[in-house]
Amino acid sequence: MYSNEKGHWAKDCAKKMDTRTGSASEAKSKAIGAWMAASKQEGESGGWILDSGATHHMSSQRGLFTHFKTHKASISIANGGTIKATGIGEIWITVWNGKGDGTPICLQEVLYIPELGANNLVSVRCNQQARTTVLFGRGPKLEASIHFDGDEIAIAELWRNSYLLLAQTQGTGRSCKEDSTANTAGQAKGSGTLM
Repeated sequence: MYSNEKGHWAKDCAKKMDTRTGSASEAKSKAIGAWMAASKQEGESGGWILDSGATHHMSSQRGLFTHFKTHKASISIANGGTIKATGIGEIWITVWNGKGDGTPICLQEVLYIPELGANNLVSVRCNQQARTTVLFGRGPKLEASIHFDGDEIAIAELWRNSYLLLAQTQGTGRSCKEDSTANTAGQAKGSGTLM
């Protein structure tokens, strides 16, 4: 026991972290916390799961990335384990709303995690930072929806206790920042939105 302070948890103890890594701030910079849903079952691949606990968009499918670069990070997962990110880049997807209208989306700073499993993760936090609103549990099917400037741009259907986006990956070599139909403020302009 390192401290007897009321409300103090051993897992957050700076003194305990100092003995393992040198400092509390050093320990925090080495790992990225994330709750994530993933499937390693055969026959399931390529889906985009809307994940409210993921700190970043994530994919194990290297071929989907554009403007890829090496990036090393350790990702903490819900079961207490860690997995490694080995790269970062952009991925273009098209998402559909409840009316069937498609919107191209450029997912930025997507972590490449070979161990992730067959599905990809879309981070709710990253969506909110891109000024979208995510609503869970609406409609008779308990769908989730993503809204931008008051307009629904995407829906996710409940699938095996996860929200699966109605989305398709686009095979494009274009950059999010260079694309003339999208801008870096996360605003819809023409046919592209950044998240």
